Amino acid sequence: MFDLIYSLMMSVVYILAALLVIILYRCFVHPYYIRWKYRRYPNVKMSKWHFPIFGDFINYQRDIDQGKVYYYHLKDDSEELSNCDIRLEILGSKHAFKIVSQEAHRQFDELHPDKIDRICEKLGAGKIFPNAFGNIRCTKSFTERRTLFMKVLSLNSSSRYIPAMLKCCEEVVNKWKVGDTYGSIFEMNTIAFLIFTHVMFGEDTHHVAEKRLDYEDANGVIQNISLKDFFINVIRDFMNGWSHFVTLVAPFLNQYNLVNPFRRNQRNFMTFRKALLEAIESSKDKNSICQQVFADKTIDKEIIFEDLFGFMFAGTETSSHSMTSALYYLYKNPDKLAILMKELEDAGLKRFEKHDDLYTLDKLQELNYLHYVVKEALRLDGPAFVSLDHYTYDDVTI
Repeated sequence: MFDLIYSLMMSVVYILAALLVIILYRCFVHPYYIRWKYRRYPNVKMSKWHFPIFGDFINYQRDIDQGKVYYYHLKDDSEELSNCDIRLEILGSKHAFKIVSQEAHRQFDELHPDKIDRICEKLGAGKIFPNAFGNIRCTKSFTERRTLFMKVLSLNSSSRYIPAMLKCCEEVVNKWKVGDTYGSIFEMNTIAFLIFTHVMFGEDTHHVAEKRLDYEDANGVIQNISLKDFFINVIRDFMNGWSHFVTLVAPFLNQYNLVNPFRRNQRNFMTFRKALLEAIESSKDKNSICQQVFADKTIDKEIIFEDLFGFMFAGTETSSHSMTSALYYLYKNPDKLAILMKELEDAGLKRFEKHDDLYTLDKLQELNYLHYVVKEALRLDGPAFVSLDHYTYDDVTI
């Protein structure tokens, strides 16, 4: 009996020792080796200091703590970055190469997709829709699915949803009261979510946004919240999981949902997924995106659902961020806001008046200053400053 207990104890010790060696290698040895290996290349830029375990995450966190956008520190390095081709980042136990110069982008395009192609990110939001066409390699399936969605989501096709988009905006704005304070990010998230549920799943599922679901928070407390709030929380939880300390040290615990908060995040997502599937199944609106793509019988419904959710995640967060940025810069520059308002009024689009007949693609294309405002807001504070993850499937030189 004693020998059995001793053997079990020694097995546990060996396993813990092996885990310790793996962690030391991934968080200390490997990052320093990578930095040493690529420091010799003059066209590769990296941070001056390396912080064990956290790596370059520490720079992003510092920006957030100072109330700045999380990639603000890159502004300070802009002059040095202008003289290099590639920026090396150490993110926890992983390293990533960021393409910087135009020449490096050109060479990257030549190597894509034969030697460089997308890879599914399995530690953050990519866990939610691992088979969405934005996460898979450039296969025949990818081409077919992208073609299907681009046909449905073309600019000419999407313009018919403009009145519905404005209706969603009015639904939120009409609840605001003079003198009260509202969080712009949250309100823009709500507007974006309403628009996406309306356009993606149909006008007859608009009420789904207020459906109540049980959400388990970080303390294990169950909160009964609306579907739109549930969606915002789920995305936030998965994004936070990507930079969680446990993910940095032992990413497999995140990938396979072995411990909290990852197990809890997965349970919450499955609750949200079930509610969203029920909404999709109940929709009869033939003008909705989902009904149009479901009409194509060549692609499995489960795969289409992942693509829809991928669009919903990518579109909601980026749209709300862009709307908030545009409003922020307009109110910081009241003279530019006055020019925009005059252009809208000259086009017949006046405040507090209904002009559904003017909300057309042709009319919007005449609003040049509005286009300038949107493009400048995207230039100053883009919703995403890096592309989707890619992987080198063969040795390459750039």
